[in-house]
Amino acid sequence: MSNELLENKLNSDEIRELSKERLCAICGKEIGDELIVNLYEKTICYACSNKIMLAIDEAEYGENEIYESTYTDNSSNIIPNPKLVPKSLTEVKNYDTCQIIKKVCKEIRGQDDLVKRVVYTILKNQKYPNRKSNILIVGNSGVGKTQTLESTLKLLDIPYVIEDITSCTEAGYIGRDVDELVGALYYKYNGSVSKIEKGVIVIDEFDKIARTDGNDVGKDVSGIGVQKSLLKLLEGKIANVQTSIYSPPIQVDTSNITFVLLGVFPDLKDIRKQRLRRTQNNKIGFITPKEQEEIYQNTSYIAEDFEKAGFMTEIIGRVNVFLEANELTQEDFYNILTKSKLSRLKSIRDEFKERKIRLVIKKEALIEIAKKAYSYKTGARAINTVLEDVFSDVLFKLDENLNNKYSYCLITANTVKNNKKYILK
Repeated sequence: MSNELLENKLNSDEIRELSKERLCAICGKEIGDELIVNLYEKTICYACSNKIMLAIDEAEYGENEIYESTYTDNSSNIIPNPKLVPKSLTEVKNYDTCQIIKKVCKEIRGQDDLVKRVVYTILKNQKYPNRKSNILIVGNSGVGKTQTLESTLKLLDIPYVIEDITSCTEAGYIGRDVDELVGALYYKYNGSVSKIEKGVIVIDEFDKIARTDGNDVGKDVSGIGVQKSLLKLLEGKIANVQTSIYSPPIQVDTSNITFVLLGVFPDLKDIRKQRLRRTQNNKIGFITPKEQEEIYQNTSYIAEDFEKAGFMTEIIGRVNVFLEANELTQEDFYNILTKSKLSRLKSIRDEFKERKIRLVIKKEALIEIAKKAYSYKTGARAINTVLEDVFSDVLFKLDENLNNKYSYCLITANTVKNNKKYILK
């Protein structure tokens, strides 16, 4: 199709009615049985929808000029018709799971499998509430568990709240009641009960309420006691949200609320190893230690593992999806630093742009930042710590010398090793 014909096709006020062959409104090719996306009542093939989303990202974030890079992006050649481009993914009438996953993966690096399962489960819960699946995610601090959920839920515009369970105690004791988790969702969305009853409650630090005494004997108001109270919510019972001591509580049905439980679970890997050694003892002895470790890592957790870690059988039985976040590698740290749309590096670029100073960061410096952050062993948050160390001195100098007309700043690998060795002129 010529450029003139394509332009006329895209800019016409009325795109002709698609025949039984279902032609794409952009490329004109027959769609057939492949996946399609409907944008503003225009039927578009899967390939063109991918190009549109890439072009949206390009227009929204622009080209990344703050560092030298060998990465290329062919999306710069794509010029979609603005009338066919939604302002946000929530305006797409028919959600395309693949597009949503790609969008979230642009923010969360190194957790592609986790993102796929989370997006699919949450979309399924929204579409089929009677088949709701609660989720439990295991992973070390700083690998992206919470951010994966936050990015997904914001993108889908689903009511959600992220709460720390460690502040809760068993009903009747000093501390937060478990029903207050629902109350947090209620207040965040201005008391819209009908809206929050299809929302998501993310419970962080879930591993901290494991049974502490190894049995149910005695009082454990912050452990087994909280589990018993939380069980009522996972079972879909009515939660009472107390808005005032002078008025009766607001009742919220939790049967369609998705609960996502997050935690590190430090003892869980050893429990899984013991289970595999017990069940596969006749096979384990004939493989190498490396192969044995791969079997451990590639085997999913099951309910029995969590029960041995100190959680009630009943509460684990209300969880349908068990997921494990990947351990981040040094390469993942580099990708988070340079590719993630949530990277702190983007805001640093904006700070220099406001001062009308060109910022150039050598690739060797980026590698050194990722390497240093990885060595801290505190997760991806360490990237921000290293960036603050690298840029704090140069930003202070710029603020201290406002009259100097600096126009160029160079950050090298030596700058990361010795924070004062930057070039500013």
